[in-house]
Amino acid sequence: MNRLSSMSMRNGILIAALVWVLPSVAQAYLNYTVTNGTVTITGCSGLTGQLTIPDTIAGLPVTSIGFHAFYNYTGLTTIRIPNSVTSIGNSAFERCSVRNITIGNGVTNIGNYAFQFCHSLTSVMVPNSVTSIGSYAFYHCTNMPNVTIGTGVTTIGNNAFGRCYSLKGVFF
Repeated sequence: MNRLSSMSMRNGILIAALVWVLPSVAQAYLNYTVTNGTVTITGCSGLTGQLTIPDTIAGLPVTSIGFHAFYNYTGLTTIRIPNSVTSIGNSAFERCSVRNITIGNGVTNIGNYAFQFCHSLTSVMVPNSVTSIGSYAFYHCTNMPNVTIGTGVTTIGNNAFGRCYSLKGVFF
C-alpha cells in the first residue's frame, strides 16, 4: 500500500469514527429522564452553537422536550427537534437565545410559554403535525417577522403571538 492510499484510508476511518461519535457527544450534554421506555429531555449543560436533539438515547425514543428543559439557556443558536418528539413542554425554551429552530414533523403539541421571550428567534415553521399551540407559546418573540402555521393546527392559545412586534406575516 502506498503512502497516499494509506493516508486516505486513515482519513476515511477518522471521518467514520467522528460521524459515529458526534451524536453521543450531544447526548453527553443532555439531561433526560426515562419513563415507560421513552426519553424526555429535561435540560442541558455546556452546549454552544447548534444542537440536533437525537431521535434516540440509549436505544430509546426521544418523545418530548420537558418543562423548562432549555429555560434561559444562552449557549445555543440553532436547535433541530427530531420527528420522534411529539410534545414540546410548557416553558421548554422560554427565554432561550436560540435564533433558528426546526420543529420535527412528529410534534403534535407546543406547550404554554414554550418559546416565550425568545428575543433572538427569527422565524418559525410549525409543521402540519401540530394540532395545538399553547397560550403565550411565542409571546414577546420580538425579532420574528413571520410565522408559518401548518394545516393541522386546530387550537391556538391566548396571546400565543402577543407582543411579537416584528411580526408582519402569518402563513397557513
